Amino acid sequence: APTCISGSYGKNKGNGLKNYCCKTSDDCKESCISGKCNDPITSTCISGSYGKNKGNGLKDYCCKTSDDCKESCISGKCNTPIASTCISGSYGKNKGNGLKDYCCKTSDDCKESCISGKCNTPITSTCISGSYGKSKGNGLKDYCCKTSDDCKESCISGKCNSPR
Repeated sequence: APTCISGSYGKNKGNGLKNYCCKTSDDCKESCISGKCNDPITSTCISGSYGKNKGNGLKDYCCKTSDDCKESCISGKCNTPIASTCISGSYGKNKGNGLKDYCCKTSDDCKESCISGKCNTPITSTCISGSYGKSKGNGLKDYCCKTSDDCKESCISGKCNSPR
């Protein structure tokens, strides 16, 4: 009886599961140890992101590198929170309009910053709309702003601080 499962040896596809035969770690999802892959069987993670480099893998999705995940790939699994922990609509769009708790890939998706896959900008009801992102320099106190170019004075934490 064979001591390992055939199908991955020398193919360099990075898809060999636990106990598959391997020549190098390039044959396995994880590592090749003594001619066998040591990667856990895929049922321990959710398929759909592995090796695709799309940066959209959620928590417990299978991954080859962190490029497969919204956040990081740790021991073959993404550690990003499940999408239901953030609001969809801004992720990866680079429009700078994501509000607090919206999903984000980078800070370019948010009004303020992207922290651990979520925008930390306050909900717009805390500021007055009309100046955000227009760069007209006419935003008054408590008007929403993206940069100081939107305000008469300066933009601090998404709000103009100039007098009314």
